[in-house]
Amino acid sequence: MRSIFRNIKTLLFFPLAVIPVGMLFYGIGTILMTPSIMGTMVFTTEHIYIARIFRDLGLLLQSQLGLLAAITISLGLSRKSIISVIITVFIYFMMQIVFNTLSPIILSKEMYQEIVNLPLTVYPFQLAGGVIIGAVVARFTLFSEVKELNKAEIMKRIRSGMIAIIIGSILAITLAIIWIYLVQLLILTKNFFTGYLGALLYGFLSALLKPFGLTMLFDTLRNYTFVGGVWPIPAPINANVYGYEAIWLAQLQYGSANFTVGTATAVNYINAIFVAPAIALAIIKTSFVEYRKNVRLILMTFSIIAIIIGFTLPIELSLFLTSPFLFLINAMMNGLLSFIIHVLSQVVTIKLITVTGGGLIDLIFYGIMPGVENTGAWLLIVIGMISSVVNYYLYYFLIKHFSLKTFGRSKDEADMLGFSLNGSSSGEQVGNIAIETKIEHLLRALGGEENIISINASMYRLHIDVKNTEVIDQLVIKRNGAAGVFIVQKSVQIIYGAITSEYYEKLMELIESKK
Repeated sequence: MRSIFRNIKTLLFFPLAVIPVGMLFYGIGTILMTPSIMGTMVFTTEHIYIARIFRDLGLLLQSQLGLLAAITISLGLSRKSIISVIITVFIYFMMQIVFNTLSPIILSKEMYQEIVNLPLTVYPFQLAGGVIIGAVVARFTLFSEVKELNKAEIMKRIRSGMIAIIIGSILAITLAIIWIYLVQLLILTKNFFTGYLGALLYGFLSALLKPFGLTMLFDTLRNYTFVGGVWPIPAPINANVYGYEAIWLAQLQYGSANFTVGTATAVNYINAIFVAPAIALAIIKTSFVEYRKNVRLILMTFSIIAIIIGFTLPIELSLFLTSPFLFLINAMMNGLLSFIIHVLSQVVTIKLITVTGGGLIDLIFYGIMPGVENTGAWLLIVIGMISSVVNYYLYYFLIKHFSLKTFGRSKDEADMLGFSLNGSSSGEQVGNIAIETKIEHLLRALGGEENIISINASMYRLHIDVKNTEVIDQLVIKRNGAAGVFIVQKSVQIIYGAITSEYYEKLMELIESKK
């Protein structure tokens, strides 16, 4: 079960990479179709096809994310079984068909029409559904590798495939029905997210539920449907627009930038441009030296995406998968930040939406260009800078003080992402590292000081009695100067040769300093 979970964690990074691309194209299309921002109507009249290509391509990439996730998960967990992929695609489309069939029956006419007109509201559910379907189908179509298929093996695979279809079909119907009622539940509970307490609650839950797709679900409903409210466009248009994004853009176009929505979405800017990169930096600075280069490469890439596009999920997902405690802290800090923004909005103007997610692109076109006095973008920058400093030192302190296993401080996570502990791909040539650093690596490879019972030294070897030998990382020990490592029951013998006494003294000093 643990290996399956680790595989899912690895595989999810691929479909997640598609989200920022879709967000970027959608954002470009939206900007081009907003004459008040572009200063020209050329992309809404004779060249509207250019804007529509960008916008529709963004919608397409995001709407098909669930299918991509389903195929990726199924293909990886079933050891590249084509049968698994075919069944997964069939079950995934069944889920969509059931949803489309039952939606007009269960949902109100107004709600159903909004979802039909704006398919973007469906994709968070499709993403979660795709991951679940891909994992379940792969579970039943995971076949043992054989050189030649005999009749018994063929019959076994046929039976497994039929079971996968039956179980998957039941799952598809169940997920579709859950989704429909989940839409209604979110509509009924939307009033709980108003006022001071509502801002605190929504900020906390939006961060806590983001890895499960529920935050994106509620955001898309609020941004693109009547869940986000209604605003009547004045004469001569005389039409109603629904949802935060449509209302904000219509007010920019027809209401002289007198915005009535955008306070709740303003928090996304601070998280994307300031908080998420600060968290990533704290994780990089506290990562183990042998993993740091790889960790820096991955998290800096995620940070750049967050700053430009506003897509912070990979950084938050890394917390969720490696350190649930820090993930909870992140949700609490997000709730507090949401509360602060709501309080300040009662005194100053804070009204700006997010289209690509709340990165620099959004900040420039929807925060600065309409006028910072109309949007409050200047205040978000100030709050963001303060938040980045607070979050960096908070996470740095928590990780170091409590020795938390964050991304880059766990061998399992390093192995999961393909970090090599030997050769140049590790990013650090240990032979050139000071002996103090090697001793720190050695202590971690032994499971930390809490795992050590006693240490003795002979002429050429360290003799270390430990509580648990399963946590011993022999590769790291060898890479940090050991000529050999032998484990006998609860004792670890490490050969260092003539420098054994130096390693013994340094190791004892380090352990004493940590007490």
